[in-house]
Amino acid sequence: RHNPLKATKQLTLVNHGAAPAGFKFESSLAGTVLVDPPSGEVPSAGASGAGQLTVSVVLSVEHSGSIAGDIQLFLQGQAERATTPAEPRKFLLSATGVKHTFDLVDDAGVIVTDVSFGPRFYGETAQRTLLLFNNGPVEAGYLFNYGTPGEIKAKLDEAEGNSTADAEDANAGFLQTARQKARSRESKDNPFSVCPATGTVAPYSKTAVTITFRPEATGGSRGFASLTPDSDQTMRSYDFVGLVELFGISHKIKLPIRGSAVAGGLKLSPGALEFGDVHTNGYADQFAMLTNTNSLLEVRFKVEKASPYFDVQPASGSVHGGQSQQLLVRYHPKAMGRHSVALPLHAFSAAGHLVQTVKLSARGSSLRMGPKPGLVGGVDKLPRDFEKERRYLDSDKVAESKVEALRRTTKHSVPLWEQPHLEDAIKSAGGGSRYSMSKDEMAAAAAHRAQYDALISTKRAAKAQAALKRFVAEDDVNLGLDTRSGLAPHEPRLQGAVDPLWLVGGDAEPAPVMQRSMPNADLALIPIHPAHPTSDVDKAALARELSAEELSRLVLGPKVVDFGFVAVGATCTQHLVVANTLSRAVHVVLDTHSLPELCKSQHASQVVPALSKAKFPISLNSFEARRLDERLQLCINSSHLLSIGVTADVMPVALALATEELHFEFAADSWEDHIDQQLLMDNGNKFPVEYTLSSSDPAF
Repeated sequence: RHNPLKATKQLTLVNHGAAPAGFKFESSLAGTVLVDPPSGEVPSAGASGAGQLTVSVVLSVEHSGSIAGDIQLFLQGQAERATTPAEPRKFLLSATGVKHTFDLVDDAGVIVTDVSFGPRFYGETAQRTLLLFNNGPVEAGYLFNYGTPGEIKAKLDEAEGNSTADAEDANAGFLQTARQKARSRESKDNPFSVCPATGTVAPYSKTAVTITFRPEATGGSRGFASLTPDSDQTMRSYDFVGLVELFGISHKIKLPIRGSAVAGGLKLSPGALEFGDVHTNGYADQFAMLTNTNSLLEVRFKVEKASPYFDVQPASGSVHGGQSQQLLVRYHPKAMGRHSVALPLHAFSAAGHLVQTVKLSARGSSLRMGPKPGLVGGVDKLPRDFEKERRYLDSDKVAESKVEALRRTTKHSVPLWEQPHLEDAIKSAGGGSRYSMSKDEMAAAAAHRAQYDALISTKRAAKAQAALKRFVAEDDVNLGLDTRSGLAPHEPRLQGAVDPLWLVGGDAEPAPVMQRSMPNADLALIPIHPAHPTSDVDKAALARELSAEELSRLVLGPKVVDFGFVAVGATCTQHLVVANTLSRAVHVVLDTHSLPELCKSQHASQVVPALSKAKFPISLNSFEARRLDERLQLCINSSHLLSIGVTADVMPVALALATEELHFEFAADSWEDHIDQQLLMDNGNKFPVEYTLSSSDPAF
């Protein structure tokens, strides 16, 4: 058997006689072996059969090693009837106490003292599988807790034997853990997960426990791309501590868990390329530098071909930490026109996870047709003969090529009647007919058309200008008023899309449903539940985080506990009701010690069973007259932190007396033994007041 648990064996005493038989057990291993019951009577045999009694023999092992001895059974009735003393019955007892240990090992069988995932990219997933060995003869359940040192400080202190928990507040550990976990969810600084977090290990067996590391980015800031920090500047370290608790065994395994995360650090220089004007069927080359600003991790990249006119060489590859890669960007227009593209460049981790996407902007134009190059052929050609020679662009000549292309392609049309090759045809055609015009008639028609074009253009400009100024000349119809009605003004409009920067509550944690206060008759039917879980299995179940759907199914209320008007020094009690509609229990703890006025509250921690309700009495006791408006925090399963409002008007107590002096005098003809007087008291408060009258003279 293992140390320090106890081993139990059961013996059955059978009495076939007609009278009860007394017995007594004695053991040579006093203090190590305990028989329950040590003495008694075995019932006599009856019609249903022999009388039986079950006796438990409990062996407690304090040290490792072999244990041997015996236990003796004395039958008391047999000794009186026999002429010679009866020999007791002996039962030999033997056991071996072994040291029950547990080990965490990796796949190679090496004992693990810490788990380090090293640097990873945000969003990348890494796993480490450990084997938990049970080196003992009895199965044992385990619970794998993990968190920052602050989150599990109470459990670490308990494991190391120097607990520093607050003696006045037994729920401080639950509240501290809930606050740490809530802070971790908000700041996304809990990238670890353990599966399975709890289970059972058979004797001399093993079970696999997988630790997953998946860091999440906290969200980038808006601004210019040139101000984006380098990858090394975004590094974030995670130092967690894992604690393996074994049910029923004081031994605990402490396991540091570490990891760090960085953002993708690829940068392009320059981020935009201008090729100017290139002849159709020609090409031009420029360089772009791809730099990995992460000094630790290698990055693999792949350029997506988003346009048939732009090409990047190499289209894929890898860049080591802190190194750079030169990219050749080629513009080869196959059709005339203006071309632009944003080439996506995807960055991957060594494991193939997409960590970043940057875009390289490229722009060029082809306004002039160029000669089409011939194909390379021949059986004597080598691979290098099929490669095109590089044509690098000079940045100073890019603008010149665009101006030259515009100059050559801009059409300055010569009038038809002034073109030399048509002069003879116009003369022979003559003019004055329906189907032909002379040179002078063509010039007159062109001048007439130009006047119409100028007139139409002038009117359109005046109309647009008048609409912009919103001015309408006064006449007898509009009387100088603006005749515009229901028309949109000529002003620039912003896009109607909602800016995500101003969205509030999009990632808020789901909360339970709130309900109103319950009547006192219904509150009287709700019981008070146990404050804390009793077994190790219940502790593990009540430390599990609830999902968003489970959390939204809980019902609690009221949202604001209003005590109304309360006297100074008086104690007033209101109730918070929690309805658990889940199929499992939940542990709810109120932080009443954070508010001095609520320190007298009882039953602040309760384990609410499945499909049940619980009431939490909240007692208010204040010795200061003031307006109380505070938030009371409560945690669920040491994981979810919520708050409710607590309001009260604490008022001073004052009673007004109708008189300050009472005069008692017996009348001359009075034969009574006492006299009564009435004292009127006026309660000007907004609440009932209890009072007590006392007298220093026993006559009153």
